[in-house]
Amino acid sequence: MPRIQDLKDQQLYRLDCNVDYGVFSLLLNKTADLDIIEEQWDTMIHVVQSLKERITPAHVIVQRLARGSLQPATIRK
Repeated sequence: MPRIQDLKDQQLYRLDCNVDYGVFSLLLNKTADLDIIEEQWDTMIHVVQSLKERITPAHVIVQRLARGSLQPATIRK
């Protein structure tokens, strides 16, 4: 089984706070906001498509994410 570096320092989310995730429950201490995911879904798909088709280099997307300026218009469709 692969190991995740610094797993104890990672923030992991559960999809449903009422579901028992067994041994992972201790690691999943926050619940994902599915409304935000739904709201940003199109942007995420544009980012993935840009990476997959090698339109936008990964380092550019990481820089824009760090600046908080990643918008659909900044990624070529």
